[in-house]
Amino acid sequence: MHEFILPHAMGGCAKFRVKRSVLARAAGTTYAQKTFATAGNTRRWTVFMMLKRASLADGWIFTDGSASNTTGIGIVGDRLTAHLANAGGAYPIFTSRLFRDPTAWLPFTWRVDTDQAVAADRNRLYVGLDQITDFNSATYPAVNFDTRMNTAIAHQFGRNTSVSPQYFDGYIALFYHLDGVSLGPEAFLATDPRSGNLMPVIWTGDAGKNGHLLNFTGDAGDLPATVAEGFKDRALLAANHVAANDWTPANFIQSDFVKDTPTNYRSGTDFRGNCCIPNLASGALNGGVVSEGGLKFQTAVAGLRIDFNPSLFVSTGQFFHEGTAISNAGYGSTGLGIVELDATGATSYVAVKYAGNGADYATYGIYGVAADVTAGKIWLRSPAGAWIGGGDPVAGTLPTMTFSPVPGRRYGPITSVSRTTGINTAGIGQYNFGQRDFSIAAPAGFRPWCMAAVARPAVVKAAAAVARAAESGSTIEAALAAKRLGWPAYIEVFKRTDVAEGWRYRFSDDFANALDTSSTGIKVAFPALTAGGQYVGLTLRVDPAYGIATGEIDHVNGVATTVADGLGTSRKVVILKRVDGAGGRWPFFHPDLAAGKLFYMDGQDTSTADTSITSVTAAGFDIGAAAATGRYRYIVLADGPVVALRKFTGTATAWSPFINLPFLAGIGVCKVEAGGYNWIWNDAGLPAYNPAPHNLIPNLNSGDIASNRLAFFAAGAAPADNTSNTNASGAAIFAFFLADQIFATGDCAAQGTAR
Repeated sequence: MHEFILPHAMGGCAKFRVKRSVLARAAGTTYAQKTFATAGNTRRWTVFMMLKRASLADGWIFTDGSASNTTGIGIVGDRLTAHLANAGGAYPIFTSRLFRDPTAWLPFTWRVDTDQAVAADRNRLYVGLDQITDFNSATYPAVNFDTRMNTAIAHQFGRNTSVSPQYFDGYIALFYHLDGVSLGPEAFLATDPRSGNLMPVIWTGDAGKNGHLLNFTGDAGDLPATVAEGFKDRALLAANHVAANDWTPANFIQSDFVKDTPTNYRSGTDFRGNCCIPNLASGALNGGVVSEGGLKFQTAVAGLRIDFNPSLFVSTGQFFHEGTAISNAGYGSTGLGIVELDATGATSYVAVKYAGNGADYATYGIYGVAADVTAGKIWLRSPAGAWIGGGDPVAGTLPTMTFSPVPGRRYGPITSVSRTTGINTAGIGQYNFGQRDFSIAAPAGFRPWCMAAVARPAVVKAAAAVARAAESGSTIEAALAAKRLGWPAYIEVFKRTDVAEGWRYRFSDDFANALDTSSTGIKVAFPALTAGGQYVGLTLRVDPAYGIATGEIDHVNGVATTVADGLGTSRKVVILKRVDGAGGRWPFFHPDLAAGKLFYMDGQDTSTADTSITSVTAAGFDIGAAAATGRYRYIVLADGPVVALRKFTGTATAWSPFINLPFLAGIGVCKVEAGGYNWIWNDAGLPAYNPAPHNLIPNLNSGDIASNRLAFFAAGAAPADNTSNTNASGAAIFAFFLADQIFATGDCAAQGTAR
């Protein structure tokens, strides 16, 4: 499930580009306030905003400023919450869905209209284009309820004055507040046909008497000349919005207006978009503290090193960032270098130096890190401005460090801060990946760690090869057919979720028949789907460009049968099933299993020595000589643009381990190596549009279950609980993931260029 991120995430190239966001720093108690001269509409308004969390602390984004019974919107316990209140009482809603992803931009819409006859329509929340209807708790006010929103009191941006207060910690972009207008997200968002990602659109209507648009740019359209200029109302003046509603900021500084934004674009050497950030989901603070937009770390006084994976990995290119070693009474050190992400999803340092006490470099200050990932060369620039070792990144000479890039692997910047060994003094360090201007310009040709700076992948739209649906039995076949329109060959999978019913695998080259992974039987005529049943469906495009192959082939016992799948890589899963005669089991090959071992998709078995699938190469594989004579169906999914194969070790701890992926997944399928554990099929669309803790079991015909969850982040996935089928302690777990969104669309055209 997408526990943390909207079904269609921000980050693609868009015709309208968001130039700046503002960094709200809870540690710096940043906020802004506005007291309206006269009351506006206290029953009806719309708030639209885009957020990127910088920590997992509670925080409020917008409130009416009341001392108690506050009307406002925030994130509490990782749940999006919206409160309607007045002196007589408060009526809050809290989503069931959690929003824990610190790497993703999330567009939220808060739509209020207490004149609505239906209680649930008086206070509505949306993420992306989808309305949230699944709530952990929800209470609604009476019809025609008057709040204190839009009245003549000091409204708050970035904090709630009635609870401690709680300041928001993270990035905010394109903040609309429309007074007297109730609109859905379609007014602010559209789907980019190129990538399938959401993109913002300009809303040009009347914002109302006390409405406003904060886009956090200056009068010249980019970096504000002053902090106050960055909080000017940029909404168009209209019949009701007759005067600008500028806000008064407090504790912000000019450098809080940053280039980390929900849309990727470049203008010459100026890159904007979703910047790299230490992925807080990939490690632990170990008692330490994160601040400054997730970029500054302070270890516990006697704590362990803070070490996170970056949110962005690349396979080629030249990139630059800065790491600041901050002296804490002369102690602590900061890591500078590159981490490698291998084919299984594991990370390891391949080139690293430390700056600080007892480290490679004793001087504290800002270090530049220029990494040529293609060539495996890294140059470090000292705080004095000289390249350490006398090298030149532009010329490619005398690098400070080198490593050997491995084709197919990806690399990212190290984010690590340590305390000095044996000294009970916290270590402090900070990074800048392009969110702010660098202290000294990057060398020519080296780009910031920003998605717009990444080389454009061959496939930018996951829906070109992977599509999902959640519909009734009477409509889901048509829904999937519409999504795969024009595909010359495809695979379809259907599963009923509300009651027990077998799986239905169907293929374009044998459309009349079906197979069932919960059965060892042969193929049968495709069973009619129950009209009133609740189903999820998946369709995959069969095409070497997307790493997907299928077919049927005859095999004769005693001689191996070679299958040429045309996928060009040996990193692939192979699924095999005899479809005639006596049928048989579902052998499953994963490249990270021990040599000669297979799983069976129809059972709980441990990995087993089996020669049904052998000789897996870039060209294809063999059906082993010992396999029974008969006709076989094969399905092959290769590591590539829309498929990721992974192996991870269970921890029995919720939200751990983090599994790095090159995309936002829509499907994740995993199996613990030991016996006695079910397969788990995680679908981001269970139930439709409101991801909740429900999953399926490929080796059983049961409906969905409320455990064994894999939660999907923009940069990967993680077991969301400690249940054994997805997170057994110490167990090797093998998985494959299918893409829902591809973010690193890279190298977007210059600002204003039509797409």
